[in-house]
Amino acid sequence: MRLRTFGGLTITGGDELAADVRIQRRQLAVLAVLAAESSAAVSRERLLGLLWPDTEPGKARHALDQVLYAVRRVLGAAVVVSGPTSLQLDALVLPSDVVDFEAALARGDLPGAVAAYAGPFLEGVSLADAPEFEQWVDGRRASYANDFRQALTRLAAAASDAHDYAGAVAYLRRAAASDPLSGATTRALMLALAHTGDASSALDAGRVHTERVREQLHAEPDPAVLALVNELRAGTVRVPPAAQLRAPRDEARTSPGPGTAAVAPEPPAPVLLPVP
Repeated sequence: MRLRTFGGLTITGGDELAADVRIQRRQLAVLAVLAAESSAAVSRERLLGLLWPDTEPGKARHALDQVLYAVRRVLGAAVVVSGPTSLQLDALVLPSDVVDFEAALARGDLPGAVAAYAGPFLEGVSLADAPEFEQWVDGRRASYANDFRQALTRLAAAASDAHDYAGAVAYLRRAAASDPLSGATTRALMLALAHTGDASSALDAGRVHTERVREQLHAEPDPAVLALVNELRAGTVRVPPAAQLRAPRDEARTSPGPGTAAVAPEPPAPVLLPVP
């Protein structure tokens, strides 16, 4: 069995929902917190503050004990390791996608991280009487989504460096689907599509992004996106070197440190692609 936290919150057996597992939402929420913070034990007080913030302390501790009893009865006594004041999930007893995701990122396995991410963290999960848990989920969800997009854009950059522009497009489509309002991601996708010669799809990507930004943010999209749309519509587009498809964070890491003079590389001659 595995704990699935990306795209929902369930216990699965293989690729299917484990039908014989009967476990309540709050019990799953405890497991999700322990899995997401698996690098260190989680204090009981932290769990009580997240999941029973407005409950009298004695009753809250009893509720947590009941949750642990139910979880161990269903999943085995060893699934949660108890310390004097803390708890920790045993990832060998109950593996989880979030632990796999973080481990893949830590060892630099970007394809593995991307494969583990199946959707927003705890998508659709809500505990109305636990606002602290909701805030914790929001923060984790945003952080994991950002890591996912960064992994995709790095993979896209590597693919484009190898002249595999179709592969770059595939990665950037997933990144754009994760954050459709990002002008930088949309422009990178449009450039990757232009590298493949598919100017029509590049225009479609720009149009969809522009409409969403105007409808949802009531603002104009990134001028760089609009400029690229205009170039495509004019019949030619200047395609920059593949390195410009890299994620903004990667570019920032290569910027000179304080006191170091930046050396601007000589701009390469642009490639002009005919647009049918």
